[in-house]
Amino acid sequence: MKFSIWAGSHIIKRADLISGLRSLKKLGFEYEISKSVESYAIRNKQPLLPFLAGSDQIKIEELLKIMNNPSARWILASRGGYGCLRLLKALDQISINRSEALHIWGYSDLTVLQLYLWQRKGWSYVQGPLLGSETFIKPSPKEEKTLKSISHFGVFPSKFPLKIIDKKFNLPQESFLFLGGNLASIVSMLGTPWEPRPTSDFLLFLEDIDEAGYKCDRLLTQLSNSRFFDRCRGLVLGHFTNSSGHMGVFKSFSKTKQIPVFTGIPMGHENPRVPLVLGSMVHIDKNRLIFDSQSLRIE
Repeated sequence: MKFSIWAGSHIIKRADLISGLRSLKKLGFEYEISKSVESYAIRNKQPLLPFLAGSDQIKIEELLKIMNNPSARWILASRGGYGCLRLLKALDQISINRSEALHIWGYSDLTVLQLYLWQRKGWSYVQGPLLGSETFIKPSPKEEKTLKSISHFGVFPSKFPLKIIDKKFNLPQESFLFLGGNLASIVSMLGTPWEPRPTSDFLLFLEDIDEAGYKCDRLLTQLSNSRFFDRCRGLVLGHFTNSSGHMGVFKSFSKTKQIPVFTGIPMGHENPRVPLVLGSMVHIDKNRLIFDSQSLRIE
């Protein structure tokens, strides 16, 4: 598997960039990174917006270089933070003429670009560790084993144990579309021209960081009143890091909305991070999230 490294959000520390690239090789991944990306990924070139890794224009230009490369199949983001939402209006003006899917690998702010390309092109995406995350730089034995399986054989995890918050609300044993990502990033898309519009029932994966209980409740209230949420049939939670009180909020949400909420997915803003293929079909059976084999295959 070969990654095209791209920086669309915050600046990555130089040491993390170097360590991440070194770790990719050790784990068996190939990669390519342009000098431009390597430069603006780590340097402040935006005096008024110092948190952005380069201008919107350069991010779009570098993204198009990858999209116009027919051999590119995977984009790995250097880090998250914020920035992808700023790019969508410009991307709307660009024709994306690819016969092969381009899969975005990342989490946090990358959720915005992942859902945008899923909506526009139907491309599945991976909620997985960013280049600068600890999972790549210093993986645990389980993370290392999983990443090597992906790099060498293209095999993603297909089963995850779950725990339901309230057993009253069980799902039928049928397949659902699996979408989602970072909660705050999803909410940032609501009410915009890029709000996702699933046409089938789906399960929604959510994760976040530093969102106290009342903040989670505010985000969930907006989410549940959006058109995007109309066909959501259940929530599947990953890590909610440094989010005191969030479980009470989700328990209340499950009861009020009469919707099942599951926990137990090891993905988000802390270790362990086990890559999830979203835009796939899944079902829940005997407290396990199971990916349908035909939809888990990513070339």
